Amino acid sequence: MRLTLLATLLLTAACDDDFALPPAPADTVANVLALSGTASVGESLYTNRCFACHNPNAANPIGPDLGDGGVASMDDEELLSVIIDGRNAMPKFRGWDEQEYADLLAYLRSAYGGPEEVDDTGDMDTGDTGDMDTGDTGTMDTGDADTGA
Repeated sequence: MRLTLLATLLLTAACDDDFALPPAPADTVANVLALSGTASVGESLYTNRCFACHNPNAANPIGPDLGDGGVASMDDEELLSVIIDGRNAMPKFRGWDEQEYADLLAYLRSAYGGPEEVDDTGDMDTGDTGDMDTGDTGTMDTGDADTGA
């Protein structure tokens, strides 16, 4: 009976927001942002630590599909905060080496893009100005090579 009560209290404390860890220190995020990540290393981290929940091809995925634009719309600081502190059903991923966070961030940006690539409408910015470039130089080419000479 006492063991059951103790287990219940521990589980309640672990799941209760009143007992939640404080947000990641700002210097952790700043330190990670100052590092250069390696996308190939980050891909391995993603495969081993994230893909089980963020697999868009799973019959019942636990987490959202990261390719739906959510990752691309977040700046690096917000994305790191979600990874470190969790959000909604996503658990906190604390205690990683700062380089691991930088590598995962590099992979997520290489795979899903970043906020600088999303315009105000939420569409990916391809750099197109909206002008149709037809290659027209302003002269009319009739195909007639005869210059009259």
